[in-house]
Amino acid sequence: MANTSNPTMVLSYKIANLAFGAPWLLKSPNHYFAFCSIEGDFKFWIDNKLILQEPSWNIGELAVQLAAWLQLGLQGDFHYQCMDAEEQNLFTFQHQGSSFQFISEWATDSTYRLITEEALTAFISQYRIDVKNRIMNDLGYDSGSYLGK
Repeated sequence: MANTSNPTMVLSYKIANLAFGAPWLLKSPNHYFAFCSIEGDFKFWIDNKLILQEPSWNIGELAVQLAAWLQLGLQGDFHYQCMDAEEQNLFTFQHQGSSFQFISEWATDSTYRLITEEALTAFISQYRIDVKNRIMNDLGYDSGSYLGK
């Protein structure tokens, strides 16, 4: 389990059992959709409280969307849009002043405190790096063109 923290906030996650959800897409000239189909079991904690647990989560797609939001300076709210889900908004990091509220219909609990910008920035940065490394180590796929070097 990876932890990203500051003195007042801990965000952690675990990804496991990576696999290509649509391996036939690797044969297409554009591998982006194959990359976005990479699935894994995903768990997310806020202050050591399990908030979200999903099998076959599109972890690569989430990493790309979070990294893009971070590049924009966390402007606006983050809405995770998954190409495989019927729901349009699987979860949101919603601005609440200088902090963020995690909102999801899929959450196991909704009684947690606001997330600081520092904790969220550290979480996104670490998640991007971990996903890139895990995809390379577990699947032998270089995702650097989507997640940076």
